[in-house]
Amino acid sequence: MKLRRESSKKDENNKKHILKVKLERFLTKYQKYLYQISFLLFFLVAWEIFAWVNPFQWPPARYGTTTINLFGYTFQLTYSFLFPPPSVVFATFIDKIAGDILIHLSGSLNRLLTAYSISIAIALPIGMLIAHSKKAENSIDLIVKILYPMPGVAWLPLAILWFGLGNTPIIFVIFTVSFFTITVNTASAMKSVDPVLLSAAENFGAKGIRKFIKVLIPAAFPQLLTGLRIAWAYSWRTLAACEMLIATCGLGFIIEYGRMVHDMPIVMSGMILIGVIGFLIDKGIFGLIESRTIKRWGMTIART
Repeated sequence: MKLRRESSKKDENNKKHILKVKLERFLTKYQKYLYQISFLLFFLVAWEIFAWVNPFQWPPARYGTTTINLFGYTFQLTYSFLFPPPSVVFATFIDKIAGDILIHLSGSLNRLLTAYSISIAIALPIGMLIAHSKKAENSIDLIVKILYPMPGVAWLPLAILWFGLGNTPIIFVIFTVSFFTITVNTASAMKSVDPVLLSAAENFGAKGIRKFIKVLIPAAFPQLLTGLRIAWAYSWRTLAACEMLIATCGLGFIIEYGRMVHDMPIVMSGMILIGVIGFLIDKGIFGLIESRTIKRWGMTIART
């Protein structure tokens, strides 16, 4: 009897130990995400409380109302006009934006993907040419470096005069932003390849196009990917700015429409939507490619 009690007690202790180990592994594996979710919830709660209480009367007390239709019920909400709480923003998004979200999203992605694809097709070869031809570098590099820092929106008046209103000027502006970014980063990536690596490849018989495909591209690929990722981020921001100014649909247009009808929850809904979709694209596409590149190349990321 005593032995059975000791055995059952030992089994119970083993189960507790296994559960403890599993919990520690879970927390270690997902600690980063738990921190992020916790801080996000804290931020939303703080925003909600501050928006309703507004103890410092900032922004200046000016109240607006909005009518929300949810699940067959009609609600009239009163909120600080310049600083609505997240609950009002979410309710407004569900009622006034969610039904047309696919129209706006498809319009934005169509413009962005068109411009981004064209810029990749043109900028990658030019960047490689600048990196491996002294004549090309001396003739092209200067004008690229001059135009590279120019904000994308600065091209918009010129694009409107050239192409009129519509999708074409927006596509042109996004193209200029991503083109110069990819060109500069591609040239830098190709120049940064270790010459010793190229010499070793030549000693093993890799020359010409074979050396380019088998050695040069793989060696420069991590930095090339970084350039493509930066170009995507710049293009995404420029897209939103252009759509606010001249588009009649798109994610940026949602913000401008909210401003025109003096509906701050619509403005904030558009801002959050642009941020969330941009984050998902960056992590879902570029983040995935980057993680696979790190594993394949045997690279490590320094963490603090």
